[in-house]
Amino acid sequence: MAIGKNVQALRERRGLTFDAVAKAVGTDAQAISQMEKRDSKTSNYAIKLAQFFDVDLVDLMREDFDVDRALAWRKPEQAPLPAAQLQWVTPEEGELLSMFRACGGAEQGTVMSIVRSLPKAILGDGIRGNKPEPR
Repeated sequence: MAIGKNVQALRERRGLTFDAVAKAVGTDAQAISQMEKRDSKTSNYAIKLAQFFDVDLVDLMREDFDVDRALAWRKPEQAPLPAAQLQWVTPEEGELLSMFRACGGAEQGTVMSIVRSLPKAILGDGIRGNKPEPR
């Protein structure tokens, strides 16, 4: 079994569609389908696939990949508290937190990049003096 069959086994085990996997790694469903059908030995998306499925990259590419073992070694995570139970957050912060938690790993990384860039976008970049007019 190579990466194509391994991805197929992981996708099916988790009940995911081609679209869900493709969206998570930045491609289209047809590319995932073709990778599985051809049982590709490699993939341009191997690292992202390993991160998405939360498995070791080397294991994902192994011929003797064991889906059960790869999924079983992970400790089950404790479910996070619903944002509504976190008394120190405002309702708006709770809503944002709930939406963030609903995202997959790839989307969370994108969200964090956007959030980290907001202070520069809002306050300007003090180096060139491009600050917005006070309100």
